[in-house]
Amino acid sequence: MKKLLYILIPLGILGYIFFFTPSTDEDLYFYGEESGYVYETEVSSIDECTELEQYDEENGICFFECDTEEECIAIEEEIDKELGLLGDEYFSFSQDFQEFDGDVQELEEKVEVSYSIEKGEVFVLTEGTENDSHIKIRKWLAGISPNKFSDNYLNRLVIYSEVDGDTAAYVEKTDTDKWDMFVNIDVLNESEKEMVFTLVHEFAHILTLNSSQLNERVSESDCSQHYVEEGCLYENSYFNSFWNMFWKDGTGGGSFVTEYASTDTGEDIAESFSFFIFEKKKDPITVAEQKTMFFYEYSDLVGIRESIRSVLTPFVRKRLIDPGL
Repeated sequence: MKKLLYILIPLGILGYIFFFTPSTDEDLYFYGEESGYVYETEVSSIDECTELEQYDEENGICFFECDTEEECIAIEEEIDKELGLLGDEYFSFSQDFQEFDGDVQELEEKVEVSYSIEKGEVFVLTEGTENDSHIKIRKWLAGISPNKFSDNYLNRLVIYSEVDGDTAAYVEKTDTDKWDMFVNIDVLNESEKEMVFTLVHEFAHILTLNSSQLNERVSESDCSQHYVEEGCLYENSYFNSFWNMFWKDGTGGGSFVTEYASTDTGEDIAESFSFFIFEKKKDPITVAEQKTMFFYEYSDLVGIRESIRSVLTPFVRKRLIDPGL
């Protein structure tokens, strides 16, 4: 994400003039010696600002005044550190994952809102009346899923409510080679961050099982690569490469990022992808760590990782700037 270095030059009673210069290294802009330094973050709306930040609508940023330049730099370093700890938080969250084995119609009957996803990643409300929580979820999904990917593979976003339900979300392939994503809004009532965790996990399933990754018309008996319920994986697909590297002996390497990942190959790659998103890059020691680092071999997935982590930045920023939230 391109950031800007803003410099305000005081001009006596005439006030200030804005100068904009590109900056890829800093989140700081300077108001002049009397006003001090400011830490800024690009946002889509004022809702992403903390109570201690101000909102610049024209430039789409939340900004927080620091006493010194060092304080602003320290905030950015702490945010990077907190993002690196998200893997541990995701691990705790995933312990409660339950596979959905019911009838999708049951979820349809509990719908609060439903959106069709049209060309240009436009979410069109087709059922219900949306509120701020629904808007947050669709915006997060749009931030996680690249525009072209959404156009090609996402059919509907269905947000339902099931307070005592065991399933946080579920994806289902449609007859049009696209996918419906069902999301339990009660996860959001527990934690915004856990909702984003949920969306990333479900996105991973669509990423690895869409029509660019497999041929659904090839039967298992005719499939020369790994076969999954959705069809025959293409030789160079993410999933087939993952399977050849870690599952060809039928054990998954005996090492998994979470217990849920050990339940089957599909959950293993989805959970490993989630850790790829949330953990820092490192030299792998265990097989589980090798699975996480596997995705760095794909430049397109590295780009998706950077985009998703930018969606998560507001959560850790809020905790650092205003711990009371």
